[in-house]
Amino acid sequence: MTIRENANWLRYVFWCCTFGLALLAIQNVVSSDDDIGKIIGSILGALLFGFSGFVFKTHKVVFDLNRRTIRLTHKGFRHTAQQTILFADVEHIVVVKTFHYDEDLLPANRWQERWYLALQCRNEIVTLTHNPSVRKEEARLLAEKLQLILGVEILDSDQESLATLLKTGRKAEAITLATRSLGMTVTEASQYVDSARCSG
Repeated sequence: MTIRENANWLRYVFWCCTFGLALLAIQNVVSSDDDIGKIIGSILGALLFGFSGFVFKTHKVVFDLNRRTIRLTHKGFRHTAQQTILFADVEHIVVVKTFHYDEDLLPANRWQERWYLALQCRNEIVTLTHNPSVRKEEARLLAEKLQLILGVEILDSDQESLATLLKTGRKAEAITLATRSLGMTVTEASQYVDSARCSG
């Protein structure tokens, strides 16, 4: 089984856009219109898409049933990181709840729940999906497929999400979860997170 996020071809889409905008910038520079706005806009667009192509990362997770290993590959433009985990080292699958703030929505609906998967291993927490699901059912369905492969328990409570966020250093997301799902004030959540990090 393979989980893929951010296909590598998207990097080349960014660079094609960069090339197109660069040509447009040159055309605007040599044009008799002398439109500074178009020149600046096309140059900034080329820089933005070019930078996006360089920092764009792909993620792939391969579950090897024969070797009973999980191979994680994170690839950037010039750097590739790989990690291998044994099935035997995985203790739980965690469905992690976070919140995304969308300022375009009405104030009451701006905080939207998002879900991603992590593996709770013997010595570490490993993030499996980096693009959170909008619906919990999607994340839960993938977790159940992985459960058939790994044979471990699925954890999906708010408390487990909070613990996972803390262990992976996502303090701001942990505070948001504590305030919006566990009924804490911002002060209480900050104190709880700080104390948990110190004790950890």
